[in-house]
Amino acid sequence: MVFPDNGLIKDIAENYKEIKFVELAGAQLPRSLEDVDAAIINCGYAVDYGLDPINDPIYRDEIDLSNPEQQPFFNIIAARTEDKENPVYLKIVDAYHTKGVVDAINEVYSFAALPAFDYEGK
Repeated sequence: MVFPDNGLIKDIAENYKEIKFVELAGAQLPRSLEDVDAAIINCGYAVDYGLDPINDPIYRDEIDLSNPEQQPFFNIIAARTEDKENPVYLKIVDAYHTKGVVDAINEVYSFAALPAFDYEGK
């Protein structure tokens, strides 16, 4: 089994099945599928490679947007503290929180990535 190269292997406490784990760069994971039994691939790389992240996986995380343990996987729009009320930046945030962006996320990621914001039908 291959893991993305973000340090998950060090967190394995027990390996009763003696599974061999290998870390690879995330972009290499889909290409490794012919050479391994399984791989953990994020939806961005899966979609880019042509995999269907809804129907192809043998397992898929169920995302709970209210779960703090899953929130590190959110993408955010950030600014320096002194710029948090900058009108230009606030316009960008407003432009992002639209149905058009939700539709684009759904199309690009085949409904495997979820918008982590509410929008008001803009």
